[in-house]
Amino acid sequence: MKTLFTLILTLAGISGYAQQARQNVYFIKNNGVEVKQRDSADYIRIVREPDSGAVLYKLLEYYPNGKPRRLGTTSTIDPIKLEGPCTSFYESGPRKNVLNYHKGLLANEQIYYYQNGKVSEVRNYPDSLNKNKIIANQNYLLITLNDTSGTPLVANGSGHQKIYDSKYTKVTAEGDIKNGVKDGEWQFTVGKNDSLLVNETYYNGKFVKGKATSSNGGSYTYTHADALPEFNGGVQSFNKFLSKMLRYPAEAQIKNLQGRVNVSFIVEKDGSLTSIKVVGLAPAQVLCDEALRVVKQSPLWNPGIQYGRPVRTVYTVPVVFTLGR
Repeated sequence: MKTLFTLILTLAGISGYAQQARQNVYFIKNNGVEVKQRDSADYIRIVREPDSGAVLYKLLEYYPNGKPRRLGTTSTIDPIKLEGPCTSFYESGPRKNVLNYHKGLLANEQIYYYQNGKVSEVRNYPDSLNKNKIIANQNYLLITLNDTSGTPLVANGSGHQKIYDSKYTKVTAEGDIKNGVKDGEWQFTVGKNDSLLVNETYYNGKFVKGKATSSNGGSYTYTHADALPEFNGGVQSFNKFLSKMLRYPAEAQIKNLQGRVNVSFIVEKDGSLTSIKVVGLAPAQVLCDEALRVVKQSPLWNPGIQYGRPVRTVYTVPVVFTLGR
């Protein structure tokens, strides 16, 4: 009863504030999908109008137990685009991280905490790294890394990094860090039963080569880093493809229907798309049908690459329908 009473008080406070400031309330699952019922949600999101003289909306998210999940600001309502500092919390209450955003992307210093309050990591996301894409599997500089007691493993961007499993009982990857990025030999295991042992070499953050050895003794080498699936030519080319192929349904225009349709699919090893479907809430079925029609006509993609080999990868793209004014 105490937990329920706390939640009621929190929501009552939210409702009372609504008399002074307009706000939108959403019920969301952990995978980002919005649901209609509060009881079905993993957390509650509130986007509140800016204070007088401000331009950013307030973002407030709460766990079902009434405790804060994330507090920050956003430049847009739906979808949100985080801007400035944003603080997240563990469900038990302690601070989880303090992250800085610029136009919805991580920027500058990010601080992460263990549940005991000790600093876990400090990262830096300089613009130069995002623009030049010079770091393999990492778009940030690792400045500080501590163990749970607060003992430094990486300090001032140099040291030896160990990555543990979710229970923090087993090392799943380790290697040296220099100037904030991977440098030298790195070793990690893949699979629940460590079915694959991988050794990779980096120089100043750049992937050089790798060797993967399976549990049955087979091994292979590769010289290209892992990569997500990509439309030939990248995001801009895919947007051009959508613009060329989309036909705004007449019914949707008459009824003034617009919004975003999220389309999920599998990029197969040969680059073909299968299991194409709409995920999450959508503005109207007629827009879903058009989004599916267009994506099904997509040419072959560049498949995802993992340890030098193409792999089947689930991918999701937004198809946005907007009527001109």
